[in-house]
Amino acid sequence: MSEVSNGGFLQFFDNPTGVLAPEAVQGFHRMGISELATLLDRAMKIVGHNEYPREQEARNLISLKLPVTTFKDIERELYGIGGDNLGKVHDVMDAYATKHAGS
Repeated sequence: MSEVSNGGFLQFFDNPTGVLAPEAVQGFHRMGISELATLLDRAMKIVGHNEYPREQEARNLISLKLPVTTFKDIERELYGIGGDNLGKVHDVMDAYATKHAGS
């Protein structure tokens, strides 16, 4: 979420942390924020139509071909759910981490 809130999905997918997108989808489901999992999954399918590319270089080559506005609608939905600076999402993640600390 830090990457997305800093520079959108393009930045997230371009950076090394983009490798963790499939795990983020699973994590959102476990935290009970499946709407975010669905949004991330939609964004991932734009980057990898059949299979999400784990290699950063592969994601970079794909994103170079995408218009800057590719994820605009998905990001708008994300902020509609998560609020300014995605604070609501961070609150859910913090509560989940606190509840499951030491598990």
